[in-house]
Amino acid sequence: MIKYPVFLKKNSTKREKGLIFLIVMCLVLYAIHSLLAPKIGKLNSLKSQLIAVNNERASYEQSYNKYHDYDSIMAEYDNLKKKVPIDNDLSKFIRDIENWCQHSDITIISIVPQETKTEQIEEIEVNLIPCEITIRGNFDLLLTFVDKLENYHRICRINEIKLTGLSERNSSPSLDWKLTINVGLYYIPPTT
Repeated sequence: MIKYPVFLKKNSTKREKGLIFLIVMCLVLYAIHSLLAPKIGKLNSLKSQLIAVNNERASYEQSYNKYHDYDSIMAEYDNLKKKVPIDNDLSKFIRDIENWCQHSDITIISIVPQETKTEQIEEIEVNLIPCEITIRGNFDLLLTFVDKLENYHRICRINEIKLTGLSERNSSPSLDWKLTINVGLYYIPPTT
């Protein structure tokens, strides 16, 4: 048999007992709600903060990967230093020309560097060393030399090319052309 509390022992109808049961259940649910509601609100607030932080982190990562990829920037910088060195590096250029000429039976008559000039290229100040290179050899070999010079890894500008045929007094038929090239070698002036 079910034991009821004292206030329910008196003659109560089923309807009254049901109503009391509903009131008790409502009080229990209200108590649970008042205990959990602040925690649920705090949890929702933390979730929204976490979502905001994750979105911000994702945007920073995207920005970092897009604009601040230091490895590729350093690779581009190293490549640029090879193309436009920080010092004039004229001796390396002359060695390369001598090697090309030795490997292709071209005779170097003269390599004359001239006074350094300063130019402004897109708001960057660069120095230019004009060089006059005079060589002699077979026509096809001279064209190959010009092609190598145009494709040189360092940025240079060919200003003038003068090709003249040598007289027939020359004893060697392979050296029947004289080529004079005016080349400008770029380099970035050292900053102080």
